Amino acid sequence: MKLAIDTTVGIIQIALARDEQILEKISTHEGHQAEDIAELLEGFLDEQNIKFSEISEVIILIGPGSFTGIRVGLAFLKGLLHSSDIKVVPLSNFHYYLSNFLSEIAKYPQIELLINCGKNKQEAYYQKLNHNLTLAAEPKIIAHDMLQAELSKKSFIVSDFPLGFTNDYQLTSHKSLKFANIFKLPNLPNLYRFKPLYIRPTYAKKR
Repeated sequence: MKLAIDTTVGIIQIALARDEQILEKISTHEGHQAEDIAELLEGFLDEQNIKFSEISEVIILIGPGSFTGIRVGLAFLKGLLHSSDIKVVPLSNFHYYLSNFLSEIAKYPQIELLINCGKNKQEAYYQKLNHNLTLAAEPKIIAHDMLQAELSKKSFIVSDFPLGFTNDYQLTSHKSLKFANIFKLPNLPNLYRFKPLYIRPTYAKKR
């Protein structure tokens, strides 16, 4: 039985895969993840008459997104899994976005995904993936006015903000996606570590 948790954008999303059954629970009580996540998960599992010990794998989203929200989810899961042998699979929001378009990527050699850095920022988080969904390069931050030169016409492109220079992409948003689709992703190698996915601007000085 698999569990998935997302606290990266202010709300809490929980999904459970049990045999052929997929269940979801969403809290729209924004900004209160630290107070709500334990109660939400406990109530969700109780509703389904499931004990946490029955879970064999937990998928956790690590960003990019709200740094506070991401840390809340990771800290909660770390405490919950203390002295447990449950498998943890950290995944990015890039892979979550793509999980909703898996049926459409077959003919493309690569995938490019964009997540806007913020309402007032003219920058986006950018990730290029290989056809098998592994990382083609490290994620980075790129200015909006550099995107046309960066993106390839051969790629399947997903963005959560409008691209004014092309119509050949999928426009979506984090909250409009179906979270349970994350279970449709194939088994992937260890792409990420169990820590927040912090993408530094290329102009930021490394410490």
